[in-house]
Amino acid sequence: MKFTDKSTGSPIEWKWNFGDGSKIIDGNTSDYKNPTHVYSKAGTYTVKETAINAVGRNTVTKSNYITVK
Repeated sequence: MKFTDKSTGSPIEWKWNFGDGSKIIDGNTSDYKNPTHVYSKAGTYTVKETAINAVGRNTVTKSNYITVK
């Protein structure tokens, strides 16, 4: 699954929690801005993205955003 950051405010770092128990990814390159994640088990997952810039951070949570069958 490809994820795309649509944050405003010129983020310089991103954190993603894909909701499946995998390690939270955190970094400051384009690989973290628009990551790809593979879900290995069926289920419905909540995804959280935190975008960080010089002023602060903002987190968006998408509940039940991904369904894998």
